[in-house]
Amino acid sequence: MSVRSVSKGATNISLRTIAILCILPFLVSVVISAASFTLAQASQLGWEQINSLGFGDKSNDEASAMAIYDSSLFVGTHSWTSVGGRGAQVWRYSGTSWTRVNEDGFDLGLNCSPSMAVYNSKRYLAASTGTWGDGCWILRYDGGKAWTKVNAEEGFGDQFNGASVMSVCDSRLY
Repeated sequence: MSVRSVSKGATNISLRTIAILCILPFLVSVVISAASFTLAQASQLGWEQINSLGFGDKSNDEASAMAIYDSSLFVGTHSWTSVGGRGAQVWRYSGTSWTRVNEDGFDLGLNCSPSMAVYNSKRYLAASTGTWGDGCWILRYDGGKAWTKVNAEEGFGDQFNGASVMSVCDSRLY
């Protein structure tokens, strides 16, 4: 597995012009309220709510990442421990029910899960504490509630590196 970073000067990819188009087995929208968020899916009758507010946790104030894998929707949240939250969470939707697939903050004190991607039939997540200068981690989902760090150094050796977007292009994870 190779994790690559892309600089603004890259010849083949312009960070300002990347567009991601996805055809999903179901369309999901995030509706954010003052306290938490609601996920809704499109149906023949309009939009219908498919989760409890913030997955039952008021500290989940944002659904920040989504990815489809094996007919399930995975959703990453922000939950700030500094204001009583439990840390970032990831939830899997089977089409009928939600299951949490990580421990609080991945047992690493991580509050944010801003991006997900599927690469070589594995799910990857970028996560951080959300504090400037704390770097980021790339985690791989191993099933159940198990996640493995795949970058050896926080922030890829630079504490100011973050990972707010992940994508797969030409059989590489960026």
